[in-house]
Amino acid sequence: MGARDLDGDIGDFDSGDYDHTEVVRRVSDVWHPSFMAASAPVTACGPTATGRALAKEALAAAKRLEARQLADAEAVRAAYWNRLPQRMRMMACHMAGIDAKKGKGPLLALDAAERARVHAEIGHMLRFLPDMQRCCTGGRVNDHGEMAAHRFDGIAAKTTLQ
Repeated sequence: MGARDLDGDIGDFDSGDYDHTEVVRRVSDVWHPSFMAASAPVTACGPTATGRALAKEALAAAKRLEARQLADAEAVRAAYWNRLPQRMRMMACHMAGIDAKKGKGPLLALDAAERARVHAEIGHMLRFLPDMQRCCTGGRVNDHGEMAAHRFDGIAAKTTLQ
């Protein structure tokens, strides 16, 4: 049965008969020297001077590591930007309302606000580009292998066929 009998008493099995003669101990009366650290006053548990110095050093190291990781991430972004076709970079800047010439330069030529505008505009464009792409498929081909002019869809296109 264990320390708990059928009546719900907790205690020593002094006689083994599980009756009212058992000795019941309350948990709060149990004390052990290992509980001393946990029961010490909070003011005695403050950081030491050595602990403060170690914590300060660890925080500085974490900040250096974070700065290095951010610099590495920025270098990766710049490398990806440079790999993109210059025409696409210029178009994205132009669509975001920024001078298109900034797309010719490095990523660092754009400040954070300009990058945010380009980022938002590209996200907006991505929603509509598949539809634009589908609209631009098909069409008639003339005898010379050129696409026929748009005559009836409201697009005023100047071509050599008109």
